Amino acid sequence: MKTIFIPVSKDIMRRNILDTTFWSHYRSLNPGVKTVLIVENGKKDFYQARFGVEEEGVYIEEFVKYKDGFARKVLLSLIRNGIRSHSTTLYRWRSYQMKQVGLLMTLFKSLLSFTLARTDWYKSFLRYLALNIKQPVQFENMFDSHNPDMIFALSLIDTNVDAPIAIIAKQRDIPVIGMVRSWDNLNNHGLLSVIPDIFLLQNKWLERTLSLFQGINVGDVDSKIVGLPHYDIYKNPANVLNPRNEFLRALDLDPEKKLIYITGFDFYFSEDRLPALVNSFIEDGVLDMPSQVFFTQHPSSPFKKEDYGIENCEHVTYYNFFCSPERFLDTDTFFINLMSHADVVINVTSTVSIDCAVLDRPAICINFDSADKKLPKWQKVERLFDHFDHYEQLVSMDGVDVVHSSSELKDSINRYLHNPEYKKEGRRAIVDEFVAPFDGGAGCRLAEVVSNEITKI
Repeated sequence: MKTIFIPVSKDIMRRNILDTTFWSHYRSLNPGVKTVLIVENGKKDFYQARFGVEEEGVYIEEFVKYKDGFARKVLLSLIRNGIRSHSTTLYRWRSYQMKQVGLLMTLFKSLLSFTLARTDWYKSFLRYLALNIKQPVQFENMFDSHNPDMIFALSLIDTNVDAPIAIIAKQRDIPVIGMVRSWDNLNNHGLLSVIPDIFLLQNKWLERTLSLFQGINVGDVDSKIVGLPHYDIYKNPANVLNPRNEFLRALDLDPEKKLIYITGFDFYFSEDRLPALVNSFIEDGVLDMPSQVFFTQHPSSPFKKEDYGIENCEHVTYYNFFCSPERFLDTDTFFINLMSHADVVINVTSTVSIDCAVLDRPAICINFDSADKKLPKWQKVERLFDHFDHYEQLVSMDGVDVVHSSSELKDSINRYLHNPEYKKEGRRAIVDEFVAPFDGGAGCRLAEVVSNEITKI
């Protein structure tokens, strides 16, 4: 019996891959394969109930958090600073300004970025070191216990789980199929410490970032663009859509008014003023159509609910469905309904802009801070637009409206209320760059690629 390891380091990977059509199709194609899911400690029962038990060929191994030794800590620090990109520069200096890292360490990391991290030989050297350093014993024990024939790593940028497992596999000459978690991983999160035998990419942008930031020549790697399984359900949203009147009334919203959806962001330090600002547009009558605001806070927001002053915003409804959907059991279905029924979606620099493009909804990106905030350079929102490589690429597609003042925000809302087709071609370009192939079959396609490799063992 062939044995496959699939590490599931975070719930987001379960949602993005296992909760899609991938899992059922993978299981149907590989009935005689033993699949070992490596999950967070304490979640074995959940995964068994959701994905199967040993009698069905599904084994669950739990990993526990561990402390790295000195040598591995040093190496991981070098790996996290092993590429040169706008994004890593932003993270480095913002951490310094927020007093999370000292000046000397920040300057040292900057020196690495300007010198060694620009070279391909240095990246190769760090990967060589990663392949020759002792990995956590708990993962070594899992290999000894199950003797896997192949690894399918869902998030190779994860240096705590997926990368160590992939490295052990490489050390034991076990083939590795791998992917990264999200569209920003290869420019935001440092060096990919291990290159898989087969690299599965979700979109064209990730293929570009291999050479742009990771020093990996696409022609030298067996790579395939498979699409995003999580977006399969977005291809035919009518299958999960509730009637607009019914959905809005369930949220105590008025179906007769236009819906402006504001989605929170964790790096926007003026966000506490945003709901009240849009509420003032409605109160002052400067919007051309009767409107209402639905605001969802990001789970990692630096603000508390009371900071937003929602109690003084008559036209704003606050909701925190990211953490606990109070009236909806299926968060994905809820989100698709919310996005589809929104007339305008406001965000900063989040993946929501891609969701808007996929569902063909008008998107506005906020690129201004409150004048009284007096934020230092690296905490200003404008840094997200000139120092997030992935968002610089998205904005260049001209599928979102980037606004630089409250006046521009008001004008943009009115423009979209009158003409929701505005920037439609740009939204199509975003889908082509960051989602395609967008045909509703990414989950099955991914399962087939993995299954084809299993047959070669």
